Amino acid sequence: MVKLKLLLMVILISVTSQIKAACLTEDGDACVFPFIDGSKTFSVCTKHSNRFWCSTKNKADGKYDTWGYCPEGGTCPLEGEITGPVSNCKTTSGKSCTFPFKTACVSTKGEKCVFPFTYKDVKYEECTEVDGGGKPWCSLSTDENGMHQKGKYGYCIMEVCKDPKHQAEHKECVPATNEGQEGKGWCATTVGEDETFIGWGYCKDPKCKDAAAAAAAPAAGAATEPPAAAANSTAAANSTSNADIKGCLPCALEGILPSALNCLGADLIGCALTKFDASCLIKGCLCDLLGTFVPSIVINILAMIGLCSRPAAA
Repeated sequence: MVKLKLLLMVILISVTSQIKAACLTEDGDACVFPFIDGSKTFSVCTKHSNRFWCSTKNKADGKYDTWGYCPEGGTCPLEGEITGPVSNCKTTSGKSCTFPFKTACVSTKGEKCVFPFTYKDVKYEECTEVDGGGKPWCSLSTDENGMHQKGKYGYCIMEVCKDPKHQAEHKECVPATNEGQEGKGWCATTVGEDETFIGWGYCKDPKCKDAAAAAAAPAAGAATEPPAAAANSTAAANSTSNADIKGCLPCALEGILPSALNCLGADLIGCALTKFDASCLIKGCLCDLLGTFVPSIVINILAMIGLCSRPAAA
């Protein structure tokens, strides 16, 4: 029992420390949440002059002392982000995809371009080849005046950057075209109020389609699936959870941590009750630990009531 308590403490400490260090500014400093600016308290990166920022050090009264810009599309919780209903499609880090989402102009490294930006006194509303060695590029970061920040650039994926203002809507994982990522698929994990993706990740199944969207709009000419079969297939698709993750460390880092990050900036109690997923903790972690020092009959009894999985036969 003492070992179990120690294990739980280690997992909680690990998860907590990872969450605190997960959101880093563009300069590599850890964001500090919550922080106070004026009369408001923030637990997410807040927006000012079209840029998101956070406190990197608080004063004794909780007001920010130093600050930095938050990167978009990363692990930082951003003001105005929206997480959609839990989807059957998951990212490789265990996050739930958010559908529908709209694409935007991004770089070959998957970073979002910032428009407009000013470079050498010229204002650009689209990617430019000026000083780019023949390759179209965009700014990834601008200052409060819209000036491009030196070194913060990326080469544009012209498939989605030919018309930066055009936004395509997606209800399934999108084929990745980033250099070296061919064959993968990606999806949004959070979106803005206009449904443009903010957070994103690579899909476990590159061709995964949102079951809810597929059920609402069956392909033209296709035979309609019987209601019972449709319900069963949807339930099976939605059954994907962290419970499949094996091992205490993978459970903490690949299961509990991403699930906890999804609750940052949200109604914590509501998110914990409806979205937080720590289902790998028992089967994937505690049962494996118990198996190292308790008789196998104990594991078999726990398996009878669904708490553990029976060890494979020798």
